[in-house]
Amino acid sequence: MEKDLREIHTLEYEIITPLHIGNGEKIPKTELAFFPNEGLIRKVDFEKFFANQPPQKMGELLKFIKSAQNDYFNDILKFEHLNLNNTPSEYDLQFLFPYSKNDLLKLREISTFIKNPFFKPFIPGSSMKGWLRTAILYYYLTKIKETKENLEEFNQELDHLPRGGRSLYEKKKNMRKILEDKIFGADPRENIFRFIIITDTTPINPQDLLLGLINIYHPTKRRNEMLFESLGFPIFIELLKEGARASNRIIFDRSLDKFKERYLSSNSISSKIREFILGDLIEREGEEKIRKICQINNFFSKNIIEYNYNYLNKLNNEISSPYLENLMQFYENRLREIFKEITSSNNSFLMRLGFGTEWTSKTIGHLLIDYFLNKRQPTMDFNVFFDRLNRLQLFKGQTMHKHFKMIPISRAYVVNNLNIPQYPLGWVKVNINT
Repeated sequence: MEKDLREIHTLEYEIITPLHIGNGEKIPKTELAFFPNEGLIRKVDFEKFFANQPPQKMGELLKFIKSAQNDYFNDILKFEHLNLNNTPSEYDLQFLFPYSKNDLLKLREISTFIKNPFFKPFIPGSSMKGWLRTAILYYYLTKIKETKENLEEFNQELDHLPRGGRSLYEKKKNMRKILEDKIFGADPRENIFRFIIITDTTPINPQDLLLGLINIYHPTKRRNEMLFESLGFPIFIELLKEGARASNRIIFDRSLDKFKERYLSSNSISSKIREFILGDLIEREGEEKIRKICQINNFFSKNIIEYNYNYLNKLNNEISSPYLENLMQFYENRLREIFKEITSSNNSFLMRLGFGTEWTSKTIGHLLIDYFLNKRQPTMDFNVFFDRLNRLQLFKGQTMHKHFKMIPISRAYVVNNLNIPQYPLGWVKVNINT
């Protein structure tokens, strides 16, 4: 009987700041009923609603619904005197904060959290795997000195980018491969990441979903005064609340002999790098592997935490804003303390997932910034670096970027009922158990 070389661990998630992972679906305002006195918004079950209506009323009801512009369902049909008892529900959403009626009247649609066929939210394994892939790439590009050649190749390719269109799209994909293929392998059959499998989480209690209000903040200059303010486009989304929990499994396949023989037998730098990573991560066992996974993820998380804190601190040195001080206190008094507690153990790490988590949480953008502006010799002037990188059409508002020497310059934050930004999105604590 063939020996099972799979190593399986359980991942347990605890939401630290509200999390949104969507699948592109949105609920228009006309499909929602707003009950301000009860403090909730209801996704109306139209099938049940119309099944309970007499046939002679259907034409009139449909006429009102089709003529609706930007109204809640119970405002469209005021004459029906809809309330909690006579409005059938697919599900209800409580509010993350006690938002005012005026705020909720601005709602046009809600971006929904991804759900299974039984309408229960879950965290996709692909989201976790995307984070882990980026963390591994970030870690080994930093730790393996030979990868400096790949960063220089990436820089040189910026000179040859087309101005736009399909050709730019294709070139951007090819540039990503300059860095990723050397670490993971160009051909899917050669990709060492195929030996890591992460499942979707178990279904999460729908009551852990709340309606949150997100604003995008950006430094601006008006009448010679620097301001940190919202761009003025409120975003309403379903959020997994702080303290919500979920679990899934991560599976490492250690049947690597044939893979090594077929794909890692050459003396190329790429083969040597991949063989080193296999030995340093996937071929480790038990507690050693858990420690290494946590080390890789926390290395990435720490850099994201400090980069975002430094962003706020740099703005705060020039802009007098209680918003900035409030957000800095979140990093100083809460997130850093959580990170300190996590790194004191050998089986926990911090990660950042989902909507509103910026370029630096989804890519190795911070590594590029650190290398070209701090570690490369000679270092690159920020304006030159920004202009070169912006050929990928990643950023807007270059005046503010270049003034503060930060990328990206905008940030999404959860706001409270006073429209004050409270904290960033998507921080999650993970425990690994054998």
